[in-house]
Order: sequence, then C-alpha cells, then structure tokens
Amino acid sequence: AFAANLNLPRRRSTIARDLARELSMSGRTILVDGDVYQPSLAQALAMEQETSAIVASFRALNAGERGYQLVERACAHIAGFHFLAGLNVGTRWRELPESIAEEFWPVLRQGWDWSVVDCAAPAERDDYSFQGQRDGVTLSLLSHADAVLLVGQPGAVGIRRLLDHYDRACELGIDVRIVINRARGDRTEITNLVKARGIAEILWVCENPGHMHAAVES
Repeated sequence: AFAANLNLPRRRSTIARDLARELSMSGRTILVDGDVYQPSLAQALAMEQETSAIVASFRALNAGERGYQLVERACAHIAGFHFLAGLNVGTRWRELPESIAEEFWPVLRQGWDWSVVDCAAPAERDDYSFQGQRDGVTLSLLSHADAVLLVGQPGAVGIRRLLDHYDRACELGIDVRIVINRARGDRTEITNLVKARGIAEILWVCENPGHMHAAVES
C-alpha cells in the first residue's frame, strides 16, 4: 500500500511519522520526506541531516540503477521503519525531477509493504515555467498513491485552507481522507461545515500538548 500525507501546517509531519511507526508493526515500512517547501521530518525524528538522502536515490535512478536497494542504502533505520530524509532546504527542489519521480514510487512498492510519504500541500502545474515544476513530485506522488490523507487543523484559518486544498484534490480527481489534527472542544460546527462540502467522514486527532512535549523531550 502507498499513502501520501498532504501536509498543511508544517507540524502535520507528525501524522506521517506516527503513521509510519504504527504501520511498521504490521509489515516492512518506509517513511519518505517528499516535502519540496519545508522538509522537516529529519528534525521530527531528532536526526542530524547533512545530506539529502532522497536526492541520492533520484540520482541513482537517473544513472540507470534499479532495485529497491538503491533507496534502502540511503535510508536510516529508526523506530522500526526505514526513513528516507528529504531535501536539506526546499530550494533544492530542482534536483527531484518529476520524470524520475515517476520511476521512484514503483521502486518503493518493490521493497516495502507500506510506504508513507509526507508532501507539501501545493499541487499546481505551472505551464509557463522554464525551470521545471516545483510541485511535479507532489503531483506524481498523488497519481501513484493508494490513499491520501489531507491534514488540517481547527480554527477559521485552518479549516479554510483545508477546504481550499480539498477542492484542489477534487479538481485533480484525487480521493482524500480528511484528518483534523489538534482537535479540541466541541466538533459540531466543524463537522457540519465540512459535511456541507460533501465530505462524509472526518478523522480526528486530539490535542494533548503535555504528552507531545514530553515525547519530544524524551
């Protein structure tokens, strides 16, 4: 199975990280940081990142190498799953061409039972760009994913952004599941608002800042 986590605020990478941990208990799992704007999973996993592992994998593919081992050797093994670190900085996005991404996702299917990829929310194609498509990797990922989680947070701004990205997913013909992170208090208003847009199900992740801070510090 192949899952994409459309990451709205940057902290939602926590969902991808924890999902990978849970899936690792039922099969061989890889977590990939595919965010081309604000990659942060290496920091979320308390890892020092000097080089971009995902770039190394793309380069190996571009050089003609095949087999999931080209990805595995660039991975760190942590918390029971493989982790492929993303870009050092988002400005290196040109090193992840969409044409190579199309070859990359099938490689993950070869080597792992579960693949979780954290990606940025923007998914627009710029037909006038001469520098490549910054969102090309995201668009490629979404076309290959078996399941897509669209993660947002409560509040007027968070829900507005979530619905905007939901509309974009519909334009692309992508079926997404809605996850509301940092949920607290009465959910009735948010539920009614979201369901009015034709969204039948919402997955809720409750806010527990004390537990979260303790986990980060441990």
